[in-house]
Amino acid sequence: MGQVLNLPWGKEQIVLNLPESWRFAILEPSTLPGAASAADETRRSLREPIGCPRLRELARTGAKVAIVIDDVSRPTPVALILPVVLEELTQAGVRREDVTLVTALGVHRPMQEQEMAQRVGGALADLRWENHDCNDLGRLAFLGTTQRGTRVLINKTVAQADLVVSIGCIEPEYN
Repeated sequence: MGQVLNLPWGKEQIVLNLPESWRFAILEPSTLPGAASAADETRRSLREPIGCPRLRELARTGAKVAIVIDDVSRPTPVALILPVVLEELTQAGVRREDVTLVTALGVHRPMQEQEMAQRVGGALADLRWENHDCNDLGRLAFLGTTQRGTRVLINKTVAQADLVVSIGCIEPEYN
C-alpha cells in the first residue's frame, strides 16, 4: 500500500495516494507572533523600508496620490494602517485634498459609503474616494498591449497619480 497525502484545498481536502517508494516531507511555515500594534508596526515599516526609499522621500508637495485599498472581503486592518500612511504623506507635504482612495474590488460589488467609512475609520471624513469599476471603460486608462495581444487597462485615477500607495493583503481566492 502506498502513502496517503491529504492536501487542504479551500474547504475541501485533496487525497493523493503516493507510491511507497516516494519520499516526501511536509514543510510548514514557522509561526511568528503577530505585531502588538498595527499602527506601530506600520510606522516601523515606513521608517525601515526594504529595497526602496521611504514613502516621505517618494512623496512631494502638490503630488496627486492614489491609495489603493482592498475591499471588505479581506482581513487587512486598513483603519489602523491608513492614518499612519496619511501621517507620513502629510510630513512629506502632501495635502489631503490631493489624496484619493481607490477600492481594489476586482469583480466584487462596489462598497457603500457606510462600509467604506468602517473600512478606513475616521480618515474618510476629508478624503475623496471611489470604487474601481473594471467594466466602465471611461474610468480606465489604456497602457498598451502585451506581446500576446492582451490589452492592458488600469484605473484612470491610479494611472494619473504621481504616487500610488497600496494597502492590502495577498491571499488565495477560493471559488
